[in-house]
Amino acid sequence: KSDTVTVFTDGSANIEEQKMSYSVIIQGFKESGRVPGPVSSYRAELAGIQRALALIKPNPKLKIKICTDCMSAIAALNKFQKQEQVAVRKY
Repeated sequence: KSDTVTVFTDGSANIEEQKMSYSVIIQGFKESGRVPGPVSSYRAELAGIQRALALIKPNPKLKIKICTDCMSAIAALNKFQKQEQVAVRKY
């Protein structure tokens, strides 16, 4: 049993249609959904990361590797990397 869970997230925003969505893949499990509120790609990306973390059962021994293509989200996560067991990498 691995002590690391790899999570792939993505978010998208359509400014013209005023819609946002997220996608999450966690070890074969896939989920996507709409994101409410003011439209921005950054908010959509963070909503995907937030949803992924909500889907993972809390376990202090578990490491979570979040794979995202949003440099702003990576920068925000890096601020907390030393406090939490989060590996941040751009793919």
